[in-house]
Amino acid sequence: MHDLIELKQIIDSEFSYANLSEEKIINKLNSENTRIFKKTISEKITGFIEIELKEGIGTINGIAVKKEYRRKGIGKELFEYALKFMKKNQIGLVKLLVKENNNTAKELYKKYDFLFSGIHPRKIENTIIEVWEKII
Repeated sequence: MHDLIELKQIIDSEFSYANLSEEKIINKLNSENTRIFKKTISEKITGFIEIELKEGIGTINGIAVKKEYRRKGIGKELFEYALKFMKKNQIGLVKLLVKENNNTAKELYKKYDFLFSGIHPRKIENTIIEVWEKII
């Protein structure tokens, strides 16, 4: 239950537009196709990554690190773990969405050979959303 509260706090802070209730987060945690990997320090969640696996495609639905833990390699560690997990589970293509102006995230994705593949039809917070992907 403590994890749920911490996850919700991070989600509310970083993805406020998602407006996820505790019930929706529990449903994600219990979903057969969804995995949420977390990084903890001293039993506190410092960040998480959520992936969805479906028909050989992995989608990174979100990655977030608490502000006070950024620039310490946590996002990179979570990202690498998720990519290894997907490869081990026979995922051939990984997709993710990123806000057009989120250059910090896009620099991380470029380091892992993700390529811009198009514009998502939906905007988030009135911002253009890009689709990036990588074959693994």
